[in-house]
Order: sequence, then C-alpha cells, then structure tokens
Amino acid sequence: MSYFIFNGIDSRQFGITSKLALPPVPERTMKTTEIPGRYEPLNRLDIMRKNMQITLTISMPDVTRIGEVNAWLQGKGDLILSDDLTKKYHAYVNMSIMPERISRRFGSIPIVFTVEPFRYGVTNPFVSTPMGMNDDTLTGTMTITNNGTIESEPLLYFSVAGKLRVTVNGSSEPLIITTPGEYTSEYIADTSGGTAKYLYKYNQQNIYVDVAARIAYINTGSSKVVVVNQTSGRYPTFKPGENTILFELVPEEWEYGGKTYVSDNQKLQYFGYRKNERWY
Repeated sequence: MSYFIFNGIDSRQFGITSKLALPPVPERTMKTTEIPGRYEPLNRLDIMRKNMQITLTISMPDVTRIGEVNAWLQGKGDLILSDDLTKKYHAYVNMSIMPERISRRFGSIPIVFTVEPFRYGVTNPFVSTPMGMNDDTLTGTMTITNNGTIESEPLLYFSVAGKLRVTVNGSSEPLIITTPGEYTSEYIADTSGGTAKYLYKYNQQNIYVDVAARIAYINTGSSKVVVVNQTSGRYPTFKPGENTILFELVPEEWEYGGKTYVSDNQKLQYFGYRKNERWY
C-alpha cells in the first residue's frame, strides 16, 4: 500500500495507508482557428490552469486516533504522494472523519484534497552566483536549465547598482531594474576643451523580483519593502529546457541643473535565483 505526507506529517505515523485511484491530469481544451485560403485549421491544445481534486482511499486501523487525524487534515499545506517523493502539490483539505463512517466502510474512507494544477519540486534550492560586472565589464551571460514540463515563475535576486537590463531568451520586453543614486561634484575633465561631465553615483541594493507574485522588493530582515518604480518591462519566466540570460549594465548621460551627468559606480555583484520548477 501507499502513503502520503501532508504538512510535513507522514500518514504512517497514524498507521494510515492509502490508495490513489487515478493520478489527476490538468484539464485540456482544443482551440481551433480557421484561416481563409488555408486547407487545414490551426489547432492548439491549451492546458487549463484550474484546481483539481485528488481522492485518497485511506485505511486507518487505529480509530482511537481519529481526533489527531482530524486536526491534521485541515487547511492548506504541501501534499506529497509516495509514488513520487520528489514532487509536491499545493493542497487544501477540510475533513471530519467520524468513527461510524470508518466502521461501515470496513476501516477505509475517502479523503478528498483540492490541489493547484501543477506539482512542484520538493527541493527548490536558492542559488547565488558572483557576477563581477561593473563600469568596465558591462555585460554577462548565464544559462539556467528548467527541468519542469511547463514554464516556471522564479524568484530572482540582484545585488546591483545602476541601471540593469535583463533579457531572457531574447525577449523583446526585458526586465529593467534601476537603483537610486546621487548627483556629485566629481567630474571627468574634457581634455579637448569641451564641457566637463559630472558623475552620478548609483547606490547598491539587494533587490528580489518575485515573478509569481509580480512584485520587486528589498528584504529588510523583518519585512519586505516593495520598491516602487524601480522595475519596468516584463517579469521573466523560465521555459522548459535551457534558458539564456543576458545581463547588461546600461551607461547613461543626461543634463541636470545646467550640468552634464554620466552614470558611475554601476555593478552587478551577485545574481541569485530559485527556479520554482513545476510539472503537469
């Protein structure tokens, strides 16, 4: 017989074994587009991102622990099935097991979990990589492999100063992150007799971009502070397979207060990510 883990508790702790009739599959719908002059229509199979239900038939020989089981099988948590201990569902359950129901069913009873449409990796590590980009090294690249079967919505981390453009898989709408800075009295003299250019020094920040939540924030330790107007473009997802990322620090020049300023102190010190891989 099988078993399951919900909210970190193994069903075998209560002597419970389970049986899953059929693994759930996300709904699919066919979209057909008729094009004049084309002999065949264009067909596309779309995955419906709707909640599903998993029904486990459990056997519970020790009915004296029903109170503990009822307290355990409530609310939201991660659900792991013993047929694949590397994946988990985000699940919801609200059960009340009555002793007479178990006795009538000869010790077996169905438990229904409502789950979100995808499975996620049980292990989902955060990886941080030193980048070493600065005013002299303005570009860098990286390849990240998404082992899932559908695009993932990662958590991204940037220890950055300046204006950074992040292009994933050649997107026409790259993510752009800009940190604040200050106008200084430092300048670069023009030896040809032209106007001196003053330095605008960017401040370094540790910025997180949560693609799933569609927010960018700074982690202060006790809370998350959303950074308003410091990002633009599209928050990137990772497609199944290899994903190529291009990082570019963007040098700028502009007029302010009758002086010409140029960006200075730009850097991308670290880039980090949690892939949040998911499977059908």
